[in-house]
Amino acid sequence: MAIMNTVVPSIHRQTKSSDEFKQLLIPDAEYNEVVESIKNSVAGVSDDQLIEVYFDENASSIPRFEELLRDTFNLYVREEGKKGMAFILSALK
Repeated sequence: MAIMNTVVPSIHRQTKSSDEFKQLLIPDAEYNEVVESIKNSVAGVSDDQLIEVYFDENASSIPRFEELLRDTFNLYVREEGKKGMAFILSALK
C-alpha cells in the first residue's frame, strides 16, 4: 500500500504540513482556488471541512481500496506479470 499512497497521496496546503514525501503539498492560493471551484461545482458541498476530509484521504485510509486493488490485479494481470511484480515488490522490502 505504500506504493499506492505514493500514487494516490493525500492533498494538503503547504502551510499546514511539511511531509512532502507522503503528501501532495500545494500552495495555499491554489488549494483555496480548488476548494472554491469544488464548492461552486458540486451541489450540496459548501463546507470547507468536508473538502479537507476528502483531500486528507489516501489509498490506505480507504479500507476497501486494498481489496478492490487486489481483486482488479488478480482479474486483469496475467500470471507472468504477477510473478514479475512479486519479484519487484520483494526486492523493495
